[in-house]
Amino acid sequence: MAFPRINWVTISRDEARTHPLYGFGGWNWVLLLVCLNEGVVACIFPGDGLTWAVMFALSVALSLALVLNFRVFLPLFYLYAAVSIAATLFITFQGMAHTMEIPIGLGMSPSLLIRIIFLIYVRESRRINVTLRNRVKADDPFLEARAS
Repeated sequence: MAFPRINWVTISRDEARTHPLYGFGGWNWVLLLVCLNEGVVACIFPGDGLTWAVMFALSVALSLALVLNFRVFLPLFYLYAAVSIAATLFITFQGMAHTMEIPIGLGMSPSLLIRIIFLIYVRESRRINVTLRNRVKADDPFLEARAS
């Protein structure tokens, strides 16, 4: 497991819906902007038609899945993150092949850092875990209130 320090407790879908963190909100607004970013970039810099269509469709699918709390958001977001991080690294390393005097990492895109941060956020977020995975932290006050 990537982050074994967190103990999650699975709850039912109905219990998750009554949790105060259930639903869209909080930092998910910023995550929505990150997801919509691909669609905006696709509209501003339209490469070939297929690339534009894929980027735009992925952006719309991610955004809708996030706002509507569809579980398909998680695998779509992980796929999006993996492909975009790989593409960013490939482009960066391809550019460094011409100028090998630049230290590795100096030419990294800030968007790479943003993608990695939000990848960790999606993995660790209590709101996303309650909403999409129906689980809470073992020390969540919701479990104590539910037991009484």
